[in-house]
Amino acid sequence: MADAAVEDAWLVSDEAVHRTGWLADQVLGAPRTARLVARTLDPAGEHAGPTFDLLEPNEPEALGPADLLAASIVGAPASALALRRLLDHAVAEQLSARLRAIPTDADLWSAPTAALDEATALWSQLQEADGIGPVRATKLLARKRPRLVPLVEPAGAGLLELPAGAHWATLRAVLADAGRRARIEALRPAGAEERLPLLRLFDLAVWAAASGGRRERTGTVAGPP
Repeated sequence: MADAAVEDAWLVSDEAVHRTGWLADQVLGAPRTARLVARTLDPAGEHAGPTFDLLEPNEPEALGPADLLAASIVGAPASALALRRLLDHAVAEQLSARLRAIPTDADLWSAPTAALDEATALWSQLQEADGIGPVRATKLLARKRPRLVPLVEPAGAGLLELPAGAHWATLRAVLADAGRRARIEALRPAGAEERLPLLRLFDLAVWAAASGGRRERTGTVAGPP
């Protein structure tokens, strides 16, 4: 019975999935979307581009200075106090233990609920550092598990009409459609890093559609339900 309750926490209504899926398809099919995604991923441009995901080093089971720097370039710089807290040896060990419980190869649309629950627990733990609210916690977590954690910001969440409190769960269901994922992958510009996960291509497409491709990604992002 407890397992069923956990599973139910990640289920959303068919109506919400259908509506958000339809809106996502409008974004993916818009003539300008591929051009905007290519612009945001241009390493010669002014956007964060692929740097957020690809800045090295990025140890999958540890949170380090490069991760905090990566978060800062997408509008989530941490305070000096938060930096000291997150890089404290004892805290870093706790965070590493949490990260080890979240598989690196789990995709949002097919991840077991246990992986999503662990990600939610780490999202909450990150916020124990002073100044690390839901925005920074989500961006740090997306940096560590880019295949699992989406970065859909307020404008994008509004564009997709994501239900309050069920952003991750709704996107999980929407991206379970293999045809939709193929259309997302088709947006990958020629020469773009293959290491950049499909989920991030989707994030960029939605952000570009909602913002028109502004220089910076700012504001809050969709956190766990």
